[in-house]
Amino acid sequence: MTAIPFSTLNVLRRCHDLEVLMEKVYRELAQQHADMPSLSALWLKTAAEERNHASQFSLAMSLGGDVVPSSTVDIQQVEDAFSSASALLRRVRSSRLLPREALEIAISLEERFAIFHADAAIAFSSSSHEKLFHAMMAADKQHVDALRQELQRLSPAKQPD
Repeated sequence: MTAIPFSTLNVLRRCHDLEVLMEKVYRELAQQHADMPSLSALWLKTAAEERNHASQFSLAMSLGGDVVPSSTVDIQQVEDAFSSASALLRRVRSSRLLPREALEIAISLEERFAIFHADAAIAFSSSSHEKLFHAMMAADKQHVDALRQELQRLSPAKQPD
């Protein structure tokens, strides 16, 4: 088995770290919104999905350069995303976000960070590995939809004019 190129390995490690960081954000939000059981449960579910994403990067890093020859994102893109996520974690730890605001931020980041998921960030050398990682991501693609549904549920109904 050949080694994953160093630059690719750095990207994969930082993508892993980004997923772990987002897991921490969602766990903090679950604690902040513990008085809202459905929202708290959604944050915990989303945190668990982020942990699964991190595990996918761990798996990819163990496959070697024959399977993972390159990434589709560069290290600066990941570092910028990591900085945004770090700032959010600091904000969440220093002040309570209102549920709507937290959901809006989470949706925005999830959409922006989708390119850093393993199925999108890795250029696999074989279609079978690519399909495997796409299948793993398909299992939890719905979390952005779940965040949107919760935001919709919390939004006041528009009154007719």
